[in-house]
Amino acid sequence: MENIQVILNDIEADRLIEEIKEEKADFLRLEELAAQKIEAIHEEIERKRAAHENSVGFKVAQLRAYFNTITPKETKTQKKYSLLAGEMVLKKPTSKLDHDDKKLIEYCKSVNQEKYIKRIETEKLDWSNFKKNLEINGDVIIHKETGEIIECDGINVIEVPEQFDIKF
Repeated sequence: MENIQVILNDIEADRLIEEIKEEKADFLRLEELAAQKIEAIHEEIERKRAAHENSVGFKVAQLRAYFNTITPKETKTQKKYSLLAGEMVLKKPTSKLDHDDKKLIEYCKSVNQEKYIKRIETEKLDWSNFKKNLEINGDVIIHKETGEIIECDGINVIEVPEQFDIKF
């Protein structure tokens, strides 16, 4: 660790603040430069992604057109045609249910079908109110209302060191 030189007057202190300003300005300049480069890279990736998606989309459309000219293996849910490099699969349309749990719970209650409603109890600590009733005495935590010392692995005293900051 460096030996800290004691500042003896306002001129020395002012000079150090100027140095901090210059260092911060230089860092901010580098940070902005990095942000601009990152943005340029993201834009290039987006251009390449669009070109890739167009190319793949065109090739998929060609394969789909070819698929319409052949006789694929057919099951209840799909049609499939195998080649050396891979398979072309056409999944048949199906029906799917989209649902809103809250509305369905109300519906089930209204038609006496509560057997489909799960009741789940959860516990959550009310930390803000609990914390108001705690007092720190050294490394001991005391519950103000009861005077009890709280001995629990779920709570610890952490010392936060002082911080010195320069503002401008």
